[in-house]
Amino acid sequence: MNTNLSLSQLGWRAFFQQQLTLNDLEHTLIARIITYHRDHFVVQSEQGCHKVLVNSDHPP
Repeated sequence: MNTNLSLSQLGWRAFFQQQLTLNDLEHTLIARIITYHRDHFVVQSEQGCHKVLVNSDHPP
């Protein structure tokens, strides 16, 4: 699935934005976890789906 959805369609609300600094908003990819696998997450952002590797040194 590579559908581009808006942040509001992904469940983003003002409550979440209020917890971030301007620096966070400018330098962080806002995404929702779609699936979790043993070694990676699949997240959905406004730019599409992304695979994010889990650091094996830190438990999820």
